[in-house]
Amino acid sequence: MEQYATIYRISLHTDGSATWSEETRYLLPDLNATYIFMQIFLKGKKTRLQDFTDNTIWLVNQSRIKTGRNMEATNFTIDVSIESIQGVYYGLVKYRHDWSGFAKIEDKRIVMGDAIWWQRYLYFRRETRDAFIVEYPSGYRVADVSPLPNYAGESERVLKWYGDMTLNGGEPSVVFEERTFTIIDALRDNLSIVVGGIAMISVSFVSLWFYRSKRKKEMEALASSMSSPLEMKSEEDKVIELLKAAGGSSYQSTITKHCGFSKAKTSMLLTSMEIRGIVVRKKQGREKVVTLLAKS
Repeated sequence: MEQYATIYRISLHTDGSATWSEETRYLLPDLNATYIFMQIFLKGKKTRLQDFTDNTIWLVNQSRIKTGRNMEATNFTIDVSIESIQGVYYGLVKYRHDWSGFAKIEDKRIVMGDAIWWQRYLYFRRETRDAFIVEYPSGYRVADVSPLPNYAGESERVLKWYGDMTLNGGEPSVVFEERTFTIIDALRDNLSIVVGGIAMISVSFVSLWFYRSKRKKEMEALASSMSSPLEMKSEEDKVIELLKAAGGSSYQSTITKHCGFSKAKTSMLLTSMEIRGIVVRKKQGREKVVTLLAKS
């Protein structure tokens, strides 16, 4: 199991509070790596969240002492999942928490940076890079920033720094200033809405012209898709239904054949279901027998 990339994201709010998230992606090249990931992060989810909570509270308390500002970390969560991109599996672990008093409010400005006193390293790994992302609220613009970001999207209200680089204590330091809107700003901000509306109306007229000729085919396609309920179920539901139909047990190779999965996908899916207590597998000769547990 190899750490693939880490993305730090700060979503600033107008009162100086922020929502922090830290998402780490792990490369899962084989079943062994997938099993290890599940054991560490899925079964150990509560322990991981508690460790993250304790560490973050300590960091925020140190920031409170250094800045002299009232601040608190709350609402800690953790999400653990596995996703497949073009046949490659990744494990995702995302921590999230709220941080009150994170940035200073000075008149009509939001000033961030003084609460981040520790050093961070952003690495370049293969074809992906670590990233530090700051999202700021509507109605503000960037007045000053250090170091300069690799990407600044004014319309998206986002700043991004990529690896390889080191962010020292106090970095990134950003001053956001409340914007004074003019007629030109209003027209610019609403131009995309007007253009989008015109485009939608145009598409609607074209779609209406084709509607009658395509309606029959669409209804036939809908009827065809509804005629196979098993295809609409999730992959796990397919396995569970197959096992129930087989009296509660079936060979793993039979599941692979009847569900249309690859051997690797079947093995990975059953490993996940076994860890969560949905099924149990036992070796029988050269085959594996999969048995559905009673509570399923």
